[in-house]
Amino acid sequence: MISNRFRSLLLLNKTYSYSKRWTISTATKLSDTDIRISKKPIKKSMYAYKRSQTTYYDWIEAVNRVELNHTNFHRPLIIRSSVRQILRYMHDGYIDNEQWTAFRDYLVKKDIGVSRLFDGIFLHECIGYQRFLMALSYISYLQSENISLTPTSLAMLLLLAREIDIRKDFSEYRLNEQILLNAYQEFLSHNILPDSMLALPIIAGLTLTSQWKEALKYLPILDNDLDGMQQALGFVLTAAAKFHDYTFFFSLLDTISQTESIRLTEERQRIRLISDSDRIALDHKQKVTLDQKLKRPIAPSRIKESDYYLIAKTSQTYETFTDYLTGEKTKQIETLIKLLEKTASNGYIPPISFVKALERKLNELDSTRFKCEYIQFYPNGTSLDNKSVLPSMEPTDQECQSIHSFVRDNFQSLLESNCSKLAEDPSKLLNQLSNPFDVLFDCLHYPPLELDWRTRHPLYIKRVLYQIADEKGKRCLVIAKIDLADYIDSLRMPADLVSVVRVPYESIKSPLPLLSTLYHNPKTLLASPVDQRIYKTLLGLNNTDVFHRWIQTHQLIPVTKPDLVYLQAPCLYATRVHVNTNEWLIPYFDGSPLTESENVQTWFRVQINNN
Repeated sequence: MISNRFRSLLLLNKTYSYSKRWTISTATKLSDTDIRISKKPIKKSMYAYKRSQTTYYDWIEAVNRVELNHTNFHRPLIIRSSVRQILRYMHDGYIDNEQWTAFRDYLVKKDIGVSRLFDGIFLHECIGYQRFLMALSYISYLQSENISLTPTSLAMLLLLAREIDIRKDFSEYRLNEQILLNAYQEFLSHNILPDSMLALPIIAGLTLTSQWKEALKYLPILDNDLDGMQQALGFVLTAAAKFHDYTFFFSLLDTISQTESIRLTEERQRIRLISDSDRIALDHKQKVTLDQKLKRPIAPSRIKESDYYLIAKTSQTYETFTDYLTGEKTKQIETLIKLLEKTASNGYIPPISFVKALERKLNELDSTRFKCEYIQFYPNGTSLDNKSVLPSMEPTDQECQSIHSFVRDNFQSLLESNCSKLAEDPSKLLNQLSNPFDVLFDCLHYPPLELDWRTRHPLYIKRVLYQIADEKGKRCLVIAKIDLADYIDSLRMPADLVSVVRVPYESIKSPLPLLSTLYHNPKTLLASPVDQRIYKTLLGLNNTDVFHRWIQTHQLIPVTKPDLVYLQAPCLYATRVHVNTNEWLIPYFDGSPLTESENVQTWFRVQINNN
């Protein structure tokens, strides 16, 4: 055991080390072509322990925690694993050259070692762990020691510039354009052909400079990387807006729309052909849904119906477009109207961040003439004030009947493959499902709660039942395990409104509530804390599109907070934009479980009303 005296000496040593040796660098400002070291205190990171400073002892602690039990791994994997373990215990911030030297020396002492390979991996992981200032100071250290950057390190520098540029908190750390151009020229001097791992960082950095069109030649490298292509196109579009090349901006939007339309058509045809062949094989084999052993095609959920989805997840395109609109007000308004028309004609539903940026821009131009108002819509497309209408997101009666018939025809086989215990004797369940009710309450699954679950779970059940039965006056069937069913009986709810069916425990995630709801009636609502879209394959590929829409319009999500429990119904939001005599109705999603922007389908179309 360490004595109290030794602890006091150690604490005293650390205290003096803060003030003397291991403080943040106060170097004078360097030229614009160098990467400067900030005089500001190190910022804390939400992903690491909170410390006011990084000291030599912090490095020792982080390195000592590294476990090197990977003798069968290749050297790059060992280095990457070691770096990840170290970064978990280090917060983000500028670090001076003396401390970097001590850190690298200690890595050699601990048999981890340093090399040019280590430099590239370290910078890549720093960006992955959002240690941006640490990566920037490490590059500065390498330059001060005359250690040349590898092609990977140069690409990471360009990517780092992008990550810093999109964060307002780091605005004072943004790199000079000349630094990025010099890094790119140095990369070209290596005469290597970049792969997708290097192409995206190069595009990310180049599109911050006036030579942003140079990045276009690297786009074909990302043809087989859909996520990378999404980000890269977003960077290019942002650059076009930033440097006011609106002709190129709208031309590229049209190209993306046309390309996506062709891709979506081909994907739908391929899935339809494969699913039909699989259906024949499965009907011959088991006459149930998809066999887990058969190779499946790409899930339709990966097909994004929105023509503009390819740029929907980019970091800056729509959010910062309005920020780059400068100059004469009339010209800004013309460009903004053109963007709204493009958005409307392609049915793209933008994220809420774009709506907020749009509202901010309109207020800057003229708050009396241009404005945004927010509207809420029911799933059937009617606004809450009955003044506006969007196309309905609800499945048609025929579509609902198709999935209802599928579940009815295959109910026993679906139970056998997913709920084997209940499949032995489903008579009690079928008897309850033959009675009329409005809502099926799923008590097999638990919502996430911040407090003690054993105390909160009964309160959660009680609150939801009272909301369904007492407040709404709806008939409710509860599917629950035996112990919870006894608790529900003790609540003495009205027998004509609340009934309980006891079922055996199957697994953490069971499709029984979903199957029971669809078996009963496609108009029945399902109150469940579990995202039901994970069960899409149960209903066959041909029903996936209808199933997604049914979930979005018929599932109630129990929202749990420390002092509140309530059911959240499906709801679509929109903002009506008034510019001069024109009016645009732009729907968007608020990010709730039922309304994620990435699940937008073609039945949402923006309406343009010209007065």
